[in-house]
Amino acid sequence: MTTTVKVWLVTLLIGVPAFLMAPAAPFGPAIWPAPVPLMPAPTGGQVKLLMIFGALEAAALGLGVALVILGWRLVRQATSADKGRALAMYLGTAWLLGNWWLHDSLHMVSGMNPGALVWIEWGFHGTLIAAGVALAWCFATLDWQRGARGEI
Repeated sequence: MTTTVKVWLVTLLIGVPAFLMAPAAPFGPAIWPAPVPLMPAPTGGQVKLLMIFGALEAAALGLGVALVILGWRLVRQATSADKGRALAMYLGTAWLLGNWWLHDSLHMVSGMNPGALVWIEWGFHGTLIAAGVALAWCFATLDWQRGARGEI
């Protein structure tokens, strides 16, 4: 089985159940408190758009898990000279892909509770910023290394 097929398989095996277990989804009440009602209630078109985005977030979770399971070897090959950079790219990319399902689910069930929002802001938004900074560092230092060798 090719790596591409394995990635698709893991993405679907994680993404489909995640979509079905989101707070407002059919199996969500089994694991989540009731979502806080939106005021005003979304229109039919808005509900569809939110559902499509929920499917994208569930697929991103599946892809992030696929990266964690299958991607380390590929990341190490691409950055064989620098283990720190490889680890930063691997973990940062996995977190950027995989956090959204849990992140939005927590927003849905916590509403505008200031205590919960502080934890969501620091736990998700702060770590997303850190992941972006780590990836920017990886790219910048790759460029600096090429420049030092005269490859620019």
